[in-house]
Amino acid sequence: MIIENEMLHGRLPRGAARRRDQPARRTRTVPRPLPSPGSAIQHAPEWQPGFGAWDINIRSYQASQAKGAAGAALPHQRRIAAETGIVPQEMAAAVCAEVEAWLGVPIPQPWRDELAEYGEPIYQHNARFARLLRRRTGREYLLAFTRHWICAMLDSRRPDLAARLPSSYAAGHDLPARA
Repeated sequence: MIIENEMLHGRLPRGAARRRDQPARRTRTVPRPLPSPGSAIQHAPEWQPGFGAWDINIRSYQASQAKGAAGAALPHQRRIAAETGIVPQEMAAAVCAEVEAWLGVPIPQPWRDELAEYGEPIYQHNARFARLLRRRTGREYLLAFTRHWICAMLDSRRPDLAARLPSSYAAGHDLPARA
């Protein structure tokens, strides 16, 4: 399904459109802070945000909102529900219920709220994403993207739980039936 190829930023994977004779481009990785050599490694509390890509993006967005600086992202409106009839809060609740049932661990309420709000700025600034949600199958697309986002959130904050989810779930597929 093509949605697997368009999960991030509405683009095909790097190798899909590249000529065979061109070398792959290198990308930068986000450096993680290293513990000082003298200090003992302290484990974070169970639900504390981490240093993954999800949390770094959320922190930069929140910092731009707090500063009110020029070029800061404008506060988003709740346009998905108004323009498509899809309620992101219900979609986030359904996906969190799936993950809770699969993992046997409750998802905190602030995460549910964050997951429900995550699609609004994307809908507002990405025309392709907005067109996909306005289609008749928009509900299925938002469900697939919400599954993808919760996998990213878990990978950033609780990698141990993210590793227990099937990799197909991050591509928007249903969870397999338990044996």
